[in-house]
Amino acid sequence: MTKAMEYGLQVNQPVKVTRTGQEDWYTSSVQDVADNSFCISIPSSGPNVLTLQDGDVVKLKFIYEDNRFMFETTVLGKRYDNIPLYTLALPKECERIQSRSFVRYSIVLDTLYAELPEEGLTPVFSKCYTVEL
Repeated sequence: MTKAMEYGLQVNQPVKVTRTGQEDWYTSSVQDVADNSFCISIPSSGPNVLTLQDGDVVKLKFIYEDNRFMFETTVLGKRYDNIPLYTLALPKECERIQSRSFVRYSIVLDTLYAELPEEGLTPVFSKCYTVEL
């Protein structure tokens, strides 16, 4: 198994790309995978393309097996295989990131709860409080 496969990078896999320090994300896809590098199509966002130079540091994010991952890597060069491609180094680390912006919210609220009563009976409510939402 190659290092790229360990990270979940596969040919035709969609990825989002940004230059480190910028906020705009561009859409691309993995076109080739090697032992220590991989190639992506030229990233675009509508009519705009992300122009990269050798040595540029970029961030990529992608989804693999219902998990979202992100890593930082370096542009190694440009090559042509019917279409222009950027060659990127495989990262040293790949970080799993939370898909939702807000997972838990710490708040204490008074509330009531009751077990489901048998049919025809009225539920008996008890006081309680929440810990997190």
